[in-house]
Amino acid sequence: MFELAHLTNLEELDLSDNYFNDTPSIQECMRLSRLKKLKSIRLQSNEFNKSILSCLGALPSLKTLDLSINKLGGSFPIQAVEITSLGPGSVDSILDYPGSKPCGSKWSYPGSGWPSGRYSTRPTRISRVPEWIPDREQLSCLSQDLEVLLLSGNDFNGTLSFEALASFHHLEVLDLGYNNFVGSIPSTIQELSSLRVLSFAHNNLNGPLPDHGLCELKNLQELDLSHNMFNGSVPQCFNRLSSLAILDISSNRFTGTLTPSPIANLTSLEYVDFGDNLFQGSFRFSSLSNNTMLELVRFMSNNSKFEVETEEPTGWIPMFQLKVLVISGCSMNRPKGRNIPRFLLHQHELQEIDLSDNSLVGPFPNWLIESNTMLEYLILSKNSFSGIIRMPFYVNANIRWLDMSGNHLNGTIPDDIQKFLPGIRYLNLSSNSLDGVISSSIGDMRELWALDLSDNKFSGEVPKGLFSNLFGLSILKLSNNRLQGQVLSRNLSLGYITLLHLDNNCFTGKIGNVNISNSRLQRLDIGSNSFRGMIPIG
Repeated sequence: MFELAHLTNLEELDLSDNYFNDTPSIQECMRLSRLKKLKSIRLQSNEFNKSILSCLGALPSLKTLDLSINKLGGSFPIQAVEITSLGPGSVDSILDYPGSKPCGSKWSYPGSGWPSGRYSTRPTRISRVPEWIPDREQLSCLSQDLEVLLLSGNDFNGTLSFEALASFHHLEVLDLGYNNFVGSIPSTIQELSSLRVLSFAHNNLNGPLPDHGLCELKNLQELDLSHNMFNGSVPQCFNRLSSLAILDISSNRFTGTLTPSPIANLTSLEYVDFGDNLFQGSFRFSSLSNNTMLELVRFMSNNSKFEVETEEPTGWIPMFQLKVLVISGCSMNRPKGRNIPRFLLHQHELQEIDLSDNSLVGPFPNWLIESNTMLEYLILSKNSFSGIIRMPFYVNANIRWLDMSGNHLNGTIPDDIQKFLPGIRYLNLSSNSLDGVISSSIGDMRELWALDLSDNKFSGEVPKGLFSNLFGLSILKLSNNRLQGQVLSRNLSLGYITLLHLDNNCFTGKIGNVNISNSRLQRLDIGSNSFRGMIPIG
């Protein structure tokens, strides 16, 4: 990096994804200080430690600094460390160089103080090693015009303190995610009044969120507190963050109710994730009806005390068009008969729907596929949908993932399933009451990666196309059915299959030339059948 110091007009430098790990010397830091116009430096995914900050403090125009995924550690704010000093020789050039003294540092020499003439004449030529003695925190060394500071994916620990950042009046993006911080968020964070993006995701922060601090960041557009150990209620003052577009508080220990909604007034909100917490009571989804910009909403709960109600008031119409809706394990519409949300009739841009584990009832909702031509993921597992599987009236080439496992579906798999879902990669119809033969059209689903038809009532033979046509198939589960035939008697190449479950069926015959040695097979279960012979292993 320091060999680039002659590029004095350089404004952007990206050295990400390398193995840089050198501790800079004073001389190297001074060479870097020639880059007076450098505004952005990205050092992501290297092996720098925090001593690199002493050098970066010599860049007067720096606005963007990315040191994510390195080996910076210790407490925050970052405490200064000693820079590797020069070897024996003259220090005249160092002391004469404009702005050569690192920010927050002072020069001294081992022994009995400075040479004579310290204040009146230039230091004399000596042969001692100069020593850099820090007296300020290194973050303060950085340009006060800094706008973006990315420090995620390092080894910081201890509690948070923001005094060292208070002088960065232009700081707009701060990412401290994926570290090991503990404790709470101090109210002094309000000093960073220019922040637009703030992330503490994937740390060990705990305690309740302060009533004062976060809510004073009026310019905040993105807030990510996910994957910590915060508890208590979600502050109602979140409703004052009028510029907020992204809010993620998932995977914490928040409790209490969400009534009244702490986000109902956030008309700029596009993305909200409240999943994997310990909320109680009932949340009215209609409270979000005026959030016109909403595109992603996620509620996931394993707590039987939390419910999502979508049917009150009757006939409400949303002002948003969602792209992603996840409401899982939330006892949806329990007082109203556990029906699928009617407001989805007005949604036509959905790409992902997950309504799993809500005990919803009714027929297979093929209208969800018909109404949303861009739909890629449909997950309705662990409900009580019944009746037969009906295909939509038109081809949906975007569907990649369909999970209807754990319901009460019956009848057969439609013969034309491949025609209407040609791009499907994951199909899970397990734990239903499906019967009849497995449709041969499944063997024509050339994109299929995983197929799970276990725990049904299928009979007949396995279509040959499952092994001969599906070259990308990795997972095949046919356990606990009434299948029969000599599925392993013929020459059989397992291709890319890593998991094969044929157990608890009525298969017979001698095991033939099954090519296992050259396959990617990791797990094979053929128990509780009537196979004969040896499994070839070489």
